[in-house]
Amino acid sequence: MENIQQLTEEIRAIGTYDDFLRVRRLLTQYGHTEVFGFLWPLSIQRPTAGFDVSAGYMLAELQPSSMRSIESLLADIHESSLDASNRIVPFYLVSEFGKHKVLEACARFIGLLPTSSSRSRVDAVQYWASMSASELCKQFHDWEARDMYGIADA
Repeated sequence: MENIQQLTEEIRAIGTYDDFLRVRRLLTQYGHTEVFGFLWPLSIQRPTAGFDVSAGYMLAELQPSSMRSIESLLADIHESSLDASNRIVPFYLVSEFGKHKVLEACARFIGLLPTSSSRSRVDAVQYWASMSASELCKQFHDWEARDMYGIADA
């Protein structure tokens, strides 16, 4: 993927739905593996990094296939600084692997953690993945409606 730094700044600068569509067009030039490899690490960063929401929305929008297992992605999340209120990453996982597979993998992952370990961010993924798909992607569609159509938050 060319111009990673430029694309990273483009993701960080998304503020409107038009910005989102522009970056979406840029990313559609690349294959699923490249897009996933670029967006995934950004989507699970600390919210203050400024990438997580836009990168997560882009994952939900483009649905790039992951060549990695759900277990591997949950290990990434466990080690990440993913915000516990982030619904978009769990939505992506549910749409990529299926709700039941995500919930089973979360339960297995959490069950294998030492009892002395602190809570895992995988707990949050499990919580959100148990919700309906419409609840998981609500923030994405609220943002789109608010920006495109001037509709106030519900």
